[in-house]
Amino acid sequence: MNTKKAGVTLVELIIVLSVLGICLSAALLTLSNRDKTRIENALEIIRSEMLYARKISINESVYIRITFDKRNNGFVIEKKAGIPYSLIKYVQLEGVKVESVTAPQMIVYFTERGTPSSACTITVSSQSHVGKITVNVGSGRVKITEIRKK
Repeated sequence: MNTKKAGVTLVELIIVLSVLGICLSAALLTLSNRDKTRIENALEIIRSEMLYARKISINESVYIRITFDKRNNGFVIEKKAGIPYSLIKYVQLEGVKVESVTAPQMIVYFTERGTPSSACTITVSSQSHVGKITVNVGSGRVKITEIRKK
């Protein structure tokens, strides 16, 4: 007579739940790191493009303006060529949101000497992180100043 019952033992159930818990915690850690990486990448793009714009303003002795667009999460770099400004580059930021720019009308100007017209802070965010860049009016230094969790 065969009295074997089909089913799962308590030990098997505990092992399966432990493995699932480990996999879930690894997935959550990866998602958190991905958000931080998005912020770091976006801040580095903004910083490098602003330094590029500053270099153009010095090399060509022209005014440069960088206009931030919160709706489209990007910014436009233009140089003054005569009366109108001419487009140099449009940069779209992926996976982050431009939260605020403390410059007047969300526009940063670089003079023909490469100095910004005013100091400002640019804030971007992702789902779990916030980052900031500051522009120093005296030196023209563009620096990533903060990356933190919300």
